[in-house]
Amino acid sequence: MRFTPKNSKLRLAAPIYKVNRVIRAESVPVAYLIDILPEHVIALEIIEEQFTGSILDLLNQVLNPGLSESRTEISAIHAPPEIAKALDVRRGDTLLLLSGVLFNTERIPVDFSYSYFLPGYFKLCVVRKIGNFQT
Repeated sequence: MRFTPKNSKLRLAAPIYKVNRVIRAESVPVAYLIDILPEHVIALEIIEEQFTGSILDLLNQVLNPGLSESRTEISAIHAPPEIAKALDVRRGDTLLLLSGVLFNTERIPVDFSYSYFLPGYFKLCVVRKIGNFQT
């Protein structure tokens, strides 16, 4: 099963907020992050007043019920034009894409994220569960 917005529990045509940003390391763009949040999850005023670069940190501070898990798919992709421009790379260069859905403790999706990373700047760790567990 793929964990992407099109097969989540988000209502079609639900109002959303989209937060885009470039992460830099020593002034070099190394990641482009997109978070898509349903409007009912968090007020725009909270994002405008309290957002400091991490949607996860902000949601951890303000959500009730709290966060429980993120389901993330990792893939290598060719940089689309708009992402290549933001990261100052050539269109088609290889990027790591983490596509995720963040759930609250009631298993309701509260954030959809697309994180594009330049290879070589990040070390990712994957924790896998073994045995019987519910997805």
